[in-house]
Amino acid sequence: MEPVALFVSGTAAGLVAGTASCTAVQGGLLFGLQGTPRVVARFLAGRLASYVTAGAVLGALGSMVRLPRRSERACWSRRGSW
Repeated sequence: MEPVALFVSGTAAGLVAGTASCTAVQGGLLFGLQGTPRVVARFLAGRLASYVTAGAVLGALGSMVRLPRRSERACWSRRGSW
């Protein structure tokens, strides 16, 4: 399969699955807030802040991990052989 087609189909599948699961979980919570604009804005801001914080923490932890040289070479050599 062409890399571009694989990327486009993977992105489309991720967007569909992500939208459906996010709507199922967050939709009920937002509906329960009775649509008050101030409360909804706070909810969405808190959600955004938690995702940014989690991403920063996981990124910092991931930057501290170093694969052994042999494993790193194996990963790089297999990168283009899909």
